[in-house]
Amino acid sequence: TKMAIRTGSDCRSDVPGLLAAGLAQAGCANHFAGFHIGLCVGNGWIAGRSAVEDLDSLPEPKVDAGRLALLHAETFQPMSDRCEAQSDRVLRDLQEVMFAWDIGILKREDRLQAALAKVDKLDAQFRTILAPHTHELVRLKETEAMLLAAKFILGASLVRTESRLSHFREDHEKRDDANWLDWIDIAQAGNDGRQDGPRYVRTRIPTPLCPVEAVKRPTRKTAHAPVAGV
Repeated sequence: TKMAIRTGSDCRSDVPGLLAAGLAQAGCANHFAGFHIGLCVGNGWIAGRSAVEDLDSLPEPKVDAGRLALLHAETFQPMSDRCEAQSDRVLRDLQEVMFAWDIGILKREDRLQAALAKVDKLDAQFRTILAPHTHELVRLKETEAMLLAAKFILGASLVRTESRLSHFREDHEKRDDANWLDWIDIAQAGNDGRQDGPRYVRTRIPTPLCPVEAVKRPTRKTAHAPVAGV
C-alpha cells in the first residue's frame, strides 16, 4: 500500500514486458488481514495469462553477445578483492533514518526534508563502496534499491499535503478527497537538465462505482455520549 506498479486490468504496465500482481500492483490501499493472499491468487493468475499471451506473440529471442558483455561488465564493475564489505553499515544508517517514529509514522515537512538530505548523503557515500565478493555485490544491489525506495517514499510524502491511512502529516492533519484523491506517479526526470531526480506526477483516481462524499465525523463529545435507554 506504499509503492507499487500501476497497471491495466490485464496486469500489464507501461513498460513492455513488465507485469505486476499482488502487492506489487497498485490497487486499493487497505489494511485487511488476508486480503493480500486473495489479491495474489486473483490477479496473479491474470498476470500469468498475460505473460503467456505476450510470449506466444513475440518473435524468437536473439542474444546480442556485445550487449551481454556490456551488461556483465556493468554488473560486476563495483567489485574489488582489496576492499571490505560495508553494505550492512549503509543499511543500518538508512534504517535509522526511515524507521524513526517522527519520519515513518508522524510526518512533517521540515523533518521529511531533513531525512531526505540524510538519505542523499548516504547515497553519495554508497556510490564509493565496492564489493569484495559476489555475495556482497548482491547485498549492494539490494541496498541500492532500498536507497532509491527511501527517496521515493520521502519525496511522495512531501508532495502529499494531507493525511490518509498510514500517511499522517502533522502539518496537514485532515484527509482531503477534494484535492488529493490522486495517485502520485513517480517518473524519471527529463533529459533537459531542468530537474534532478524523480518527477512526482499526480493522476486522479477514477471512482466509477459511487461518488466520493465527505463524511462528517462525530466530535469527541457526541462520540462518547451515552445511548438513550442503555
